[in-house]
Amino acid sequence: MVKNKKSTVIVEKLDENSNYLKSQLSRSFTSLSLNEDFDKANAIFIKPNLTYPSFRRGVTTRKEFIESLVAVLREINGRTKIYIGEGEGGYNSFSMTEAFKNMGFFELEKKFPQVKVINLSKIPSREVEIETAKGEKIYRKDLEY
Repeated sequence: MVKNKKSTVIVEKLDENSNYLKSQLSRSFTSLSLNEDFDKANAIFIKPNLTYPSFRRGVTTRKEFIESLVAVLREINGRTKIYIGEGEGGYNSFSMTEAFKNMGFFELEKKFPQVKVINLSKIPSREVEIETAKGEKIYRKDLEY
């Protein structure tokens, strides 16, 4: 745990233009001193909010945002594995694999090296025990991917 770390809040309307959006994300990473952490990372997991089977403004994360995020991360570190994952949507009311396809997320695997889009509901998991700082034990499912 890092002590005496100053809190930072960045409030800015995200641009629709992907070039400006990449610039916004890059500035934010620099302001938050995240570049060094990203450069050292072996893997990064991105979980978009895909609560509907097709894009809906204000409801689902647009593919262009995730694409800009991946592009900025690739500029920082070209070798880190990037996972983009989400589970079956709306209480399993629609297929996340189909939603990924409909919204164009699988195109990111072709466009960027070391990027994998995964339906979290379709991959094996296992329960692991984690001890908290207070000595409590919590259980969570870890992906076996």
